[in-house]
Amino acid sequence: MVVCPLSKPVATCPDKMKCYIEEQAGHAIVFTLLVVFSLVGCGAVFYIKQQVTAKGESARDFWYSARNSQSWWSIALSICATSSGAWLLYTPGEAAFNAGWWGIIGYTIAMFLGPLVMAFLAPKFREQMPDSGNITDWVGQRFGRPIQLYVTLVLVYYMFIYLVGQLKTMGDMTEMFYGAHPAWGIVPVAIFTMIYTMIGGLPASIMTDWIQAVAILIFVVILVITCWAEVKVADRQWKEVSKGTDAGWDAFVALCVSIFGAEVLNLA
Repeated sequence: MVVCPLSKPVATCPDKMKCYIEEQAGHAIVFTLLVVFSLVGCGAVFYIKQQVTAKGESARDFWYSARNSQSWWSIALSICATSSGAWLLYTPGEAAFNAGWWGIIGYTIAMFLGPLVMAFLAPKFREQMPDSGNITDWVGQRFGRPIQLYVTLVLVYYMFIYLVGQLKTMGDMTEMFYGAHPAWGIVPVAIFTMIYTMIGGLPASIMTDWIQAVAILIFVVILVITCWAEVKVADRQWKEVSKGTDAGWDAFVALCVSIFGAEVLNLA
């Protein structure tokens, strides 16, 4: 039996559910964070104005692409926040449960390969099309309009699944942690995010990514230390989960291919 000190609900929520915090506290935390992120996102307008004035670029183009304005650490933090979405609360755990260590290793390698490949390909795309906004512009120039339309539809489909996964997880966490209806997590997050992105464009997304990435890194450090110190796993359980299986190897290959492709499309 794995004993986790974080697994015991402490608050009583509606419908006799057991939750981790009271509903009022949950709403306060969620809406406070949404307001903070919205202020940061809207503050990107001043950043856009500064960059446009300094470099003499088009405000419309900078709102859309933030072209040639970000350092390596800014891009790294943005990729970290984009890749580490809310789906991480579900999918890696499911992969570990069904495929064991091979599933986790496959997930990790696939997540790493996407940014690594784009680190080599993106500069080549930029050299060939300095004014492009994303991969669809390059595809249109290289392969023509029909292929560009196909890639665009694939990207739209992927981003639809991506957004559904993010919002669904937010709704689930809202219900689980403080007993509110999932809509209280889905609707405000969707509305606030849409508003500040409409106002600040891509720079707003990048600036809010900075906060998310730093918070994620701090949370990971705290979680690792807590689990290492508090969660007890018997030797028998380590031996059980370390066994390799054919299903685990199949999952390793499948995850490497599918997640790698998704991450490349996402970053492109």
